[in-house]
Amino acid sequence: MGVPGSLKNDLDRTVSSADLRLKPTLLVTASLSGEKAQASLLGILLVHEAVIRSFTLSLRHLLKERDIEVIEIIPPALNTDLGGKGLHDKAPPVSAFLDPIFPQLEAGRDEVAFAFSEERLNAWPELYKTSFARLNP
Repeated sequence: MGVPGSLKNDLDRTVSSADLRLKPTLLVTASLSGEKAQASLLGILLVHEAVIRSFTLSLRHLLKERDIEVIEIIPPALNTDLGGKGLHDKAPPVSAFLDPIFPQLEAGRDEVAFAFSEERLNAWPELYKTSFARLNP
């Protein structure tokens, strides 16, 4: 079971233009299978994350001949009040993310990560590099 169609349509409308940028937005959906919607939405977000990662790697590969740097900053979940105060208290504070980011940028890294995002970035580096090189000669 996927995300209810009404929620998907609302998400599409929300992100398809800048009309709602910086405006409070509430998406409401009612469904008998609402408990499954969050898991389905998480699956969709993970696919989008993979697409963005793949796009970034491809863009970096294509632009390196033009001497254009593509720097990817990969944040983990951070302690912010997004979604509600206290909701992310177990996550690291934003300052804990920012402090190690700038030395990585100064060191010339093109993939900058922290904590869990760095663990994921380094999980399968050789397999990832081999697969990417095979697809992008």
